[in-house]
Amino acid sequence: IYTAEQDFYHTVVPTKESILTCSCIQGSSLTLNHEKLNIQEQGSLLFQEQAVPYEHLMKTDQNKKGEFLEIAVEKQFIASLFEEEKDYLAELLEKQSPKLSFDLNLTTLQVLQQLIANPFQGKLAQHYLDNKIEELHLLQYANWSYQKEQKHPALHKKDEEALHEVKHFIN
Repeated sequence: IYTAEQDFYHTVVPTKESILTCSCIQGSSLTLNHEKLNIQEQGSLLFQEQAVPYEHLMKTDQNKKGEFLEIAVEKQFIASLFEEEKDYLAELLEKQSPKLSFDLNLTTLQVLQQLIANPFQGKLAQHYLDNKIEELHLLQYANWSYQKEQKHPALHKKDEEALHEVKHFIN
């Protein structure tokens, strides 16, 4: 978690390949030499992070507040969690440079705040975090699934018939 009262710049040095979720609760985020990934306030980006250093600029909002949360998981975590969701896995793990972006809805924001305010200590805290991270990934999947459905909405039979009538009328 990063909180800021002014814009800040830092170098990220990933030690291994992972699936990274970057969420900008307040402020925005831009990677400078890592495909120019740009995340707006109240936005989230899920992508494969390579073990290659990159520069990261985090900008505060108009009230000079910034709150950013990054969560890295291993590819195997995602592959196991979404084992039966072949389309999602293909889009996230098999593309050359996949990036899935989401707007943070109220439910996702609540889970992020719960992650930040973890009320537990020790092993219980780790179990809590693991479950919240899994919940966050499930919400991201639901968001991806909804967006995909909206891009290719199924027509009702009545609408299909109306389109065929219009096509027949035109011809």
